[in-house]
Amino acid sequence: MPASGALLFLLVGAVPLQDGAAVDSAVRKFKSDYYRAGVREEDRVVAVGALAAHRCGKVARVLAPYLTKSPVSVRIVTARHLAGFSGIEGVEENLLSALLHYRNNGQRGVQVTVLQALGTLRASCAAEAVSRLVESPDIWVAKAAIEAAGKIRSASSVDSLVRALVRLDGPCGDKDAFLDPFEGELPATGLLQIALREAALKDRKRRISQRAVLREPMRAALKYITKLDFSGVKEWQEWWRAHKRNYVVPP
Repeated sequence: MPASGALLFLLVGAVPLQDGAAVDSAVRKFKSDYYRAGVREEDRVVAVGALAAHRCGKVARVLAPYLTKSPVSVRIVTARHLAGFSGIEGVEENLLSALLHYRNNGQRGVQVTVLQALGTLRASCAAEAVSRLVESPDIWVAKAAIEAAGKIRSASSVDSLVRALVRLDGPCGDKDAFLDPFEGELPATGLLQIALREAALKDRKRRISQRAVLREPMRAALKYITKLDFSGVKEWQEWWRAHKRNYVVPP
């Protein structure tokens, strides 16, 4: 396995272990590795990944504070791992708290990754916050929120999605998109950057408009939520105007 692939596996693909004595030992090792004198940021990232291999409530509780009280790269990796903690009490709520926390305000990479995790978990508790971020001025935060909204499938997101689709159809959609969701937010370590950016940069081009980045995710999210598939913006707008008052998301 190539070096970058091995690191990516360590970051996001470890096999879950059983709760119990092994977890207690892993928590002690994590704290020792994370807080040892002279530890590098990339070593802290690896320590989070090693602990997150034990997918259980205790580990989720230990990791939760690192969504806000740690270097940005650690917050990003912690959120990415917690996306795999489906069905574990408190995980969705902790991710939502991290999304809204003042320390993550303006931290694009953290917000993108937390939104991706909330979408993966289909976190209904986050529906309102996700709906608001569909219209974020930060294009990558908006894209992550749009995709999460499609997975969560809340009626509250339809209004935001239709409104954003209408706006995108105008001059706003012509604006250039900057290309790197994690720009300036990761340590200057080549393999770590490759591992964390690989999925997020699949849309990368020399020049790309906001419309090119957001239009298809918006339509896909609306289709996932409503089970409808209109081809034009006006059709979505007219349909929503007629149905929004009493709309219920179909099963």
